[in-house]
Amino acid sequence: MHVRIPIKYLLPLILLIFSVASTALIYLYDRTRLTEKVTEQMTGVAADRLTGMQGTLELLLELDEHNGVSRQLAAFSGLPDNVTLLITDAQGRVIASNRQADRSRHITDRHPEISTSIMTEVITRRTIETRLDEQGRWLDAYASVCTRGSGSLRSDSCGLLYHRLDLSYHQRIALQPLKTQTGFIAIAMTAASLLLGYLIHLMLFRRTAILAETVNRYAQGERSARSGLIGGDEIAHLAGNVDAMMGRIEADEQALRAKEQRLKTLFNSVRDPIVVTTLEGKIISFNHAAEKLFGYSTGEVYGRNINILMPQRDQQTHDSHLLHYRAGVRNSTVIGKGRELIACNAGGEEFPVEVTITEMRDSDELQLIGVIRDISERVEAEQQMRLSQQVFEAAGEAIVITDADTRIIDVNPAYEEITGYSREEMIGEKPSKIKSNRYNHEFYEQMWESINRTGSWSGEIWDRRKGGETFPKWLNINSIRNAHGEVSHYVGIFSDITAQKAVEEQLEQLAYYDPLTKLPNRALYRDRLERELLQVQRRPHISALLFIDLDKFKQVNDTLGHDIGDELLIAVAERLTGCVRASDTVCRLGGDEFTVILSDVEKIEGITRVASGIIEQLQQPFILQGHEVEIGGSIGIALMPQDATDFVEINKKADIAMYHAKASGRGNYQFYTEGLNG
Repeated sequence: MHVRIPIKYLLPLILLIFSVASTALIYLYDRTRLTEKVTEQMTGVAADRLTGMQGTLELLLELDEHNGVSRQLAAFSGLPDNVTLLITDAQGRVIASNRQADRSRHITDRHPEISTSIMTEVITRRTIETRLDEQGRWLDAYASVCTRGSGSLRSDSCGLLYHRLDLSYHQRIALQPLKTQTGFIAIAMTAASLLLGYLIHLMLFRRTAILAETVNRYAQGERSARSGLIGGDEIAHLAGNVDAMMGRIEADEQALRAKEQRLKTLFNSVRDPIVVTTLEGKIISFNHAAEKLFGYSTGEVYGRNINILMPQRDQQTHDSHLLHYRAGVRNSTVIGKGRELIACNAGGEEFPVEVTITEMRDSDELQLIGVIRDISERVEAEQQMRLSQQVFEAAGEAIVITDADTRIIDVNPAYEEITGYSREEMIGEKPSKIKSNRYNHEFYEQMWESINRTGSWSGEIWDRRKGGETFPKWLNINSIRNAHGEVSHYVGIFSDITAQKAVEEQLEQLAYYDPLTKLPNRALYRDRLERELLQVQRRPHISALLFIDLDKFKQVNDTLGHDIGDELLIAVAERLTGCVRASDTVCRLGGDEFTVILSDVEKIEGITRVASGIIEQLQQPFILQGHEVEIGGSIGIALMPQDATDFVEINKKADIAMYHAKASGRGNYQFYTEGLNG
């Protein structure tokens, strides 16, 4: 069970508790501070007392004046803070004390609180020591008492002067003003709390009670209820606002009734056509948008069956649904949102509409409200979309669509056929899944830079099918932007150009290679030689051009036939290729005329070694269709760049050197020299 305390009582109680707690904390803090100060002062007082008594007692003991010692102890024993004051000899036997029972007894028998270790230290070092007990109530002071002659103490020996003080006496004296002061403060704060609570009650709770009562009366329907509180404080301001709010609510209720009338006017200005009917289907409201859509005026349709807005073939079905609805069969054929129907205007033209029908109760009569939207444009757009989808699926070129993060959202069947990947395998992946790794990072950076800058990119690129086979394709990429100008999709369209590349390679083969020997022909020979002429001017090595003319080839061709002659040329090409490096070029210029481009030769000996090897290979017999054929070859050599750096000039000089080699008896090679021009 919860005890509910009114705020008007709770707040003063909290203030009172706070005041008492604050006063108690202040008292405890000051009490601790004063206690420490008293202890510190009395420690000094005790040391001063022992110092004052020490000299006098030593003199009296040395003179063996026991009465004087007793009077000295009695003088200090009368102090209100004194508890124990005694003197012992070196063995700890009490020789004088303010208590008669202590005399001639060992000090530890009567005073176990005395520390023998401190006693020994004080006597030995002849010092004064003070110690506070654990409870902080007693202060013990120790001092040595020494004599040099005869007396109660033995000669040159020391006893102990022990003094225990009661600190609580001084603490009580010091704390008495604090207690009195704290009491006055507590009384004052309690009175202030009670006074403050009473003032709060007058200024706050009594007035808030009036305000609460006013609100309660207003909530129960008393619209004229007002608090009437005035003043410049916050409560009066709040009460004024509440009174004003009540007035505004009353005014708003009147305005609401007027607004209902205006809504009827607004009904006719809504952009969507709205038709209101009875449960029997009789039209009772027909807004301006409906007039514009159907071509009827409100007067022409009022009281008529709503089926006049439908094609004749659908009217009977509609009436049947409405009959079932009135009979209590609540189904979605009448009430529903976003139902698509075919409507008919006054001219007999049919068009698709989307209808949302809801119930509305006007007084006790149930009515049906139909909100109609012409969806002709949407239907046409959907048809266009379906057509686009059919084109997408039937296209012979592969189509891939990605989102703005280049994640694939759709591919067409042609894409599946070309790449070997199914649509399900590619959805959510990136197009880079099929890349061939033929291109470096810079290639793709340039491609995307073009797409981001111009919105498109096209070019030839190699990718990899699912089976691992690479293939060439011609790719077009276009970015699609939304209404805000932001990229929303990318569309890639590509075709497999493997067959086209094969045709291009065949054409290149025909254009640049000899169809018989498959060696580079005259056109490719010129291209590679011109490149070599440029390179030799940029590097320290030399290169060489070898002109090779076959000996006795015409005789073989004439006697054994062109077929064997062709086979001989093919065999010669194979032997020439075997005599050079992969970086060198062997060409057939036509007939039995061959050339060799030797690149980056460090020494002339390397050129002569290749030339000698070629001559040796050409002199070896050829076995062609059962015939053993023997030929030879003559070679002319021109060096680059020493002999020439021009295509025509280097060919001319190699040709001159070759004719001199043939003239020298065939089957040898000849380097070009200036003397050969004569």
